[in-house]
Amino acid sequence: QDEWICIALLFAITQQFPDTIVQLHDSDGEVLLIEAALDLPKWLEPDTSDDRIFVANGKLQIVPPPSPAPGYGSLPPDPTCMQALAIVRASLLMLRGDAGMGGAVTAATEASAAIQQTIHQRIQGYPSAAIRDSKHRCFCHIPKSVAMLLRTRPQLLSAAVRCFYERGPEDLKSASAMQRFGKDEWVREKVHFTKCLFAQLSKQQFYAPKGFVLPPKEDPNFAQHERGMKVAA
Repeated sequence: QDEWICIALLFAITQQFPDTIVQLHDSDGEVLLIEAALDLPKWLEPDTSDDRIFVANGKLQIVPPPSPAPGYGSLPPDPTCMQALAIVRASLLMLRGDAGMGGAVTAATEASAAIQQTIHQRIQGYPSAAIRDSKHRCFCHIPKSVAMLLRTRPQLLSAAVRCFYERGPEDLKSASAMQRFGKDEWVREKVHFTKCLFAQLSKQQFYAPKGFVLPPKEDPNFAQHERGMKVAA
């Protein structure tokens, strides 16, 4: 999900700022080509795609190889990144009807409608849909002061969970003391997590500090008490 949120944002940025040209890769290579594999031209393979794939004007751009077609004969067979950027920029200017294209080769680089549709179907609704789907709400039994703090500054929850998840021996000693919230009034509060934060908190083993009593595991409210203890710690 995170990768496609970033890709959707990059498409939106290039649409908002027409002079911006983006090149992106992931650990598998040309992620956009992988997504649109069924619609790619036959000549485009992993070993022929270097410095040919860009995002500009909110659309996928593919620098084509040389061919007999008008405007394509002088294209470099193996373009450098700078050559490819110049070709994409010239193509964008040509679409805008800009006469000031200089000496750049003017071949159309905008990918086919089928490729554009495949990519845009994949990023449709991002990032708002992904952010919405990542949310998780559940009850926690937490100190009243913590509940009030999270109501006004909910972003602190991620920092608290991260510190708990990455805690070391000294952090564990401090958390187990429960000095700040140990005597506070505890309340039942609906807390807004992301799914990732909820999983990080729930899967961590943490024994109740001395003097802190959890209900029996058979109690239907045990999980919210345990979660609240971890948040407070």
